[in-house]
Amino acid sequence: MESLVRAGLSSPPVHEPGGEFVYANTNYLVLGMLIERITGEPVGTALTERIIRPLGLADTTYPAAGDRSVPEPRINGYRGGRVPPFDLWFDVTTNSEPSRSATSGAIISTQRDLVRFYRALLDGELTSSAALAEMKRTVPIPEGGGNAAGLGLISRPLACGGAAWGHSGSGEGYLSLTEVTEDGRNASVLTNAQIDSPLLAEVTGSALCG
Repeated sequence: MESLVRAGLSSPPVHEPGGEFVYANTNYLVLGMLIERITGEPVGTALTERIIRPLGLADTTYPAAGDRSVPEPRINGYRGGRVPPFDLWFDVTTNSEPSRSATSGAIISTQRDLVRFYRALLDGELTSSAALAEMKRTVPIPEGGGNAAGLGLISRPLACGGAAWGHSGSGEGYLSLTEVTEDGRNASVLTNAQIDSPLLAEVTGSALCG
């Protein structure tokens, strides 16, 4: 994690503290280092003992260094795109080593477990009410269509009223979006290519408002 943080900090700041929101994986890496400093444990152990096991996330793991496996059952992930006159896609399911992303994206999970995690978070099972309120204190995302960013959470207004809370995540060959609402509705979508699209939010929004 330290080398990734050093790489992230090698670039100049994009604005002064308190300026507009800009997403950066470096923040999550710093958080992982803080977890290890405070708990005295490897971050994978701390997350497993304090979140994954207590919530019963049976299909969620923090892979060890060198582990490229993706547990079965799985959907294989692909990389590629349109190369006229062909569509060329390559299976990259086990090409990458998730642990290299550390706390910015190493965890392997399922849609069911992601919904369980976000449901537990919003229901107050993981933090104090004060900490959850701080996580949900948001700032607008520039050109975000009304979306706003908190601490590890994104708030998105729904067409049917209210807001969805969650976050997207991506890795080699995959991209997912999981959102939940205050009143217990849940939606999660996964693509087996690392391609972001507004259609993902349209799908979860339709499910949450359906």
